[in-house]
Amino acid sequence: MGLIFYTSSIPEERLIIPEIWNIDKVIHIVEYGILGVLWFRAISLTWEKSQKVVIIAFTITFFYGISDEFHQYFVPGRNADVFDAIADAIGAWLGIWIYKKR
Repeated sequence: MGLIFYTSSIPEERLIIPEIWNIDKVIHIVEYGILGVLWFRAISLTWEKSQKVVIIAFTITFFYGISDEFHQYFVPGRNADVFDAIADAIGAWLGIWIYKKR
């Protein structure tokens, strides 16, 4: 979460992202997929693996994504984007789902 916060604190003019269509959404999906898996693993250490663990891990990851978008609103050159929050939710769900299927 600290790495996500740090990278979302970088002003737009200092960002180094390749000019590929929607690459930022792919980055959001990957980073929040990893975060979702980490939360799922952490929570499942103390609780029995059930649907509740999936819901809690997803909810924590999703709300962190929303708070990150809110944080970016205050960073020069960055903005809060609802589509980034959707990509965060998709990433969290995909990460947890793929991890559970293995």
